[in-house]
Amino acid sequence: MFHALCSYCTLNLPCKVVNTFCLVHLIFEYIGRPSPMAGLSMLPTLASEGEIVIEDRLTYRFWPIQRGDIVTLKSPLDPNRIVCKRVFGLPGDTICVDPTGSMAPSTEHVVIPRGHIWICGDNAAFSRDSREYGPIPMALVEGKLAYRVSATHCPSPRNNVSHSGMATKTLYQILKPHDVPELEITQVHCVKLTEYPP
Repeated sequence: MFHALCSYCTLNLPCKVVNTFCLVHLIFEYIGRPSPMAGLSMLPTLASEGEIVIEDRLTYRFWPIQRGDIVTLKSPLDPNRIVCKRVFGLPGDTICVDPTGSMAPSTEHVVIPRGHIWICGDNAAFSRDSREYGPIPMALVEGKLAYRVSATHCPSPRNNVSHSGMATKTLYQILKPHDVPELEITQVHCVKLTEYPP
């Protein structure tokens, strides 16, 4: 009896390992997963290093992306690289790329075509985004950021959102544009960008 039980467990162990691996893969690929973030382009919303975000890979497939959402997507220049940016414009929006802030007649206007979005980093001076790429195909979007895991227990006033303590980490909801005064996202389908990357 014992020998038969051992044989059964030995034969089924590989199947259980494969099933577990497949389940984890499905969850990470289609529902959500933690992802490390690095870089200056999303300051002050996300730290330049040591930040881990919880990426929602499910809801954006059923509910449309909105202005102000932070998304992860494949870089238009390198499909093997994942970038993280904020959505500033949706299909049909007119984007006013105006480095002077004057809204002069010479200002470049871009109408976002169907199936595309306009993305920018919160830290415009250090971000490569749609000002360089142009409108981005929605097919490049991998997921939408839902939470960030911060290494501090002392949120700044700007981060006064609900959180839950974890050993040495804290889980925060991702900030919306109105929590970041430096951003200007209007509802009149026009976004004024006042800085270019150097």
